[in-house]
Order: sequence, then structure tokens, then C-alpha cells
Amino acid sequence: MQCKGKRVLTVFVEENELDQRWKDAYPPYAEHNVLSFVVHDIQHMEKFMQNEFYYEQIGFFNCLKKIPEGFFNSLSVGFSSDFDHVRADMNACSIHLLAFFKAKWMHAELLSTAANSSYYKAAPQDFKFIRMSLHEQLIWERDKFDKILDLWNCSPFVRWSCHKICYQMSEEEVRAIRLFFAQIGKQAVNKAEASGVVDLSVTYSYIPKHRRKQAPYRLI
Repeated sequence: MQCKGKRVLTVFVEENELDQRWKDAYPPYAEHNVLSFVVHDIQHMEKFMQNEFYYEQIGFFNCLKKIPEGFFNSLSVGFSSDFDHVRADMNACSIHLLAFFKAKWMHAELLSTAANSSYYKAAPQDFKFIRMSLHEQLIWERDKFDKILDLWNCSPFVRWSCHKICYQMSEEEVRAIRLFFAQIGKQAVNKAEASGVVDLSVTYSYIPKHRRKQAPYRLI
């Protein structure tokens, strides 16, 4: 739905749901009861609809939608949750969304490589904050990240700017990425409005797996 400028809002109305509690899987690991859960979702809705970020978020989510099913199957299991999180439970400037996606992907690549090593099996917790060297990242960007940027049909400068994500960026590079996603977002919204139909059939697939079993999703 976010690909077309809409967003789900979760509300709990059944009596057996009202005493549930949830703890976020990401910092600051906030704990929610049913009321604070709804308030939190409304805050996401507000961030999504914020004029400054609206179209670029839609463009970013449309770009994620272009990634083929199964593209990340070789990565560690944890990345599936991270990917669900960025496309279904994050609303922010596209720079932040892309940085989260890229950083989690790089980390998953390292964990997948290390998973069969004796060091990892002996102390997997030591790999929680592992990072790529600059050389490793350049190779990864060439062999993996560029495949996604090819799908997104980025201009050379936007591609260069996306490579700079997670590093220090110039204002021009930041503007280039935001404008790129915003243009895609405006096209998507115009297309959805012209059709006069919002397709809800894809909504469920973008609900994070850890919330599908717990939360009945309803549109308000």
C-alpha cells in the first residue's frame, strides 16, 4: 500500500487482544500495550504523510518492490526480519531508509560468510557488530549492491551517491538521492490516482512476520 501512497493503521478491538504487550525488536526496544501500539502506528502514519518526506518514501518502497523474490535467500535468517522492517515498519527520510537497508544487508553478507567458521560457532555474539573493511565494501557494492541499483535505473550520479550512503555525504549527493526517490513516488501516486483503484491484495505480504500472528490489521 505504501507504494501507492497509503498506509495500514493497526487497531485492536477484540476483548482477548486488549491485554497483549509487545517489545520492539530494534532500539530503543520500546514496550507497547494496545493503546501505545496504536499511538505508535499513528506516529508512523504522520511521518509517512509528512510533506517533506511523502513522495520520496513512496519512491523508495516502489524501488524495494522491484527486487525479485528470493534475491536475498542466501543471506542469514536475520536479514529477512530487517528487510520486512524497512519496507513495512519504518517511515522517515529516504536517506535514513536506504542507509538502514544497506547497512543491514552488508552485515548480513558478513554473517553469511562467517556462519560456517569455527570462530562464529564458538561465539556468535562476537559477530554482532562486525563490519566490512573498505576493500570488502567496494567489492560488495560492485558485485551485489550495483545489481539493485541497475534494477532501479539510477543515473551515474545517483548511483555514486548511493555508494556514499553509510559514509559522509555532500548536500548535493543527499539531494540527488531524495529527488530520485521523490520523482518515482510522484509517478506512482499519479498512476494510482488515475486508476481510481487502490489494490489491497499485497498488503499482507508487507506486514512484518513477527506481527502477522499477533495483530489483526484493519484499515481506518
